[in-house]
Amino acid sequence: MSLRTGVRYSSFLAETYTVTHTGTVTDSDTKTNNQTTHMAKYTLTLHSINIQVTLLHLFFYSLPITFIALLYQEPISHILGQWHTLGGAHFPLLIAVSLYLIWIQRSNIRSLQPEPALVSGTLVLATGCFILFAGKIGSTILVQQVSIVPVLLGVILLLGGFSYFKYLFLPVSYLIFLTGCIDYLLGSFAIYFQQITAWISTLLLRAAGFSVFRDEILIMMPHISLLVVSGCSGVNQIVTLLALAVPLAFMTQSTLVRKIILISSALIIGIVVNGMRVAMIGIYALYDEGASLHGPYETFAASVIFFFGFGVMILFSMVLNRTDKNRRTQEDNSPPPDKTQQQFESSDPEQKSFSGKRLASYLFVIPVLALTLGLVHYYHPRYVELESPLTLIPSHMAGFSAWETDDLDQRLRPFPAHEELMRVYEDGQNNRIELYIGYFGIQDRERKIIDYRRSWMHRQVSRQEVAGSDNKIAINKSRRSHQSSESDVYFWYQMDHRIIRNQYAGKFFTFTDTLLKRKNNAAVVVIRARGSDHRIMYFLEEAVPLIKTHLSGRS
Repeated sequence: MSLRTGVRYSSFLAETYTVTHTGTVTDSDTKTNNQTTHMAKYTLTLHSINIQVTLLHLFFYSLPITFIALLYQEPISHILGQWHTLGGAHFPLLIAVSLYLIWIQRSNIRSLQPEPALVSGTLVLATGCFILFAGKIGSTILVQQVSIVPVLLGVILLLGGFSYFKYLFLPVSYLIFLTGCIDYLLGSFAIYFQQITAWISTLLLRAAGFSVFRDEILIMMPHISLLVVSGCSGVNQIVTLLALAVPLAFMTQSTLVRKIILISSALIIGIVVNGMRVAMIGIYALYDEGASLHGPYETFAASVIFFFGFGVMILFSMVLNRTDKNRRTQEDNSPPPDKTQQQFESSDPEQKSFSGKRLASYLFVIPVLALTLGLVHYYHPRYVELESPLTLIPSHMAGFSAWETDDLDQRLRPFPAHEELMRVYEDGQNNRIELYIGYFGIQDRERKIIDYRRSWMHRQVSRQEVAGSDNKIAINKSRRSHQSSESDVYFWYQMDHRIIRNQYAGKFFTFTDTLLKRKNNAAVVVIRARGSDHRIMYFLEEAVPLIKTHLSGRS
């Protein structure tokens, strides 16, 4: 018996059973036996069909899940590896929240009938797979992690359609908090969070009667000076507040406007609480001079932003609920759900059967995932040797003489490259230049030119033009503070004949070169200088064009 025939036969038996029980009841033993026989056959047939459909469902969904698990081995391993760190300790809670958001919608999801969205689902899935591939060949784990959201949403659209997408969009999109994307976006504005924190702290201290002077992120009091560094911006704790504000808003607020207000309040509450925290540190230092800045038992540590801020956010959600006059009325007047009908619909084998459109959606999902899996695991750039050794770069330039060193500042060389040049140039006039060139024949996640360990160079960076043989060459200039001394840092990235100053442009060219040329070899050049600006510029005008030409002369 085919699945469709079984469904029709079971429907006929169900109708017969219903008619028999709604008609006149007879005392005949024969009719009673016939009714019992019909009921037993119906139950057995329905049970058999449900087993077949369940097995088909297991096969139908197991293959896409397997492909997704294989595609995201590295990103998932990276997320799991952060669970034992301070920044990722809340990740299990985020996963639990995502699952809970699905759980509270389980009755609605069970009653849905799959209606695959072939076009939109394929577009979303293909976009997610392309982002994953771009992150893989661009050696950017953050991009790979972010791609899991559009990939899952694309699979949901293809296999379930917009009805499933409606209920699963929030739980799946919520996983973005696991990727570190929100932390990265807010972290790029960390300097503004620092300035706002210093401003709020200054206002609170003045209101408390203290004499305070503020210079950007520096708070000066008669007894102490506080510098609001990037680690005190509160970004990590604010992101955690935002992550918990999402489920709190959807569980406690009835309208979209109120949900947005509550989620937005997490950002404001986090910033204000952080300002209060820094102000309390200033007050505490007055009455307990020489003690730890974070107070006894780390009372004023950054974690207080989360614990105190979350309590304030719960109180604010309660205030929003009290002002929601229409919510209780709407809930009381709404008709109760027909659980019997929902159970009947969810157990109807006709809804669970596989139509041609569902099979077509399956044939869309598997090839896209299989092709992406093949590209991710087998499309790799080749290693490119440096044509001329870095040691051929002159050790005498612009009146400076150099010697080789292996005792370079770790921030200039946070990890080794495939080929390196480390030198110290001096001119005998107290002008000192440290040169680091790192060449990568192939970039991967562990070794690449643009890395978070060099992100400090891009803070308050400026453009520096150096006169070349033909035209001016633009490179970057920043400052390096070390203990009591400061120095200028000049740097740039080089891929083929291109000098690249921007991190994102470097990521883009890494992707395009890997995709089109199947190579991503590149170099990073860092020059730290202390001394006369005139002598340093004289050195740069000779060294920069020479280094650029040397690195460009490779296959």
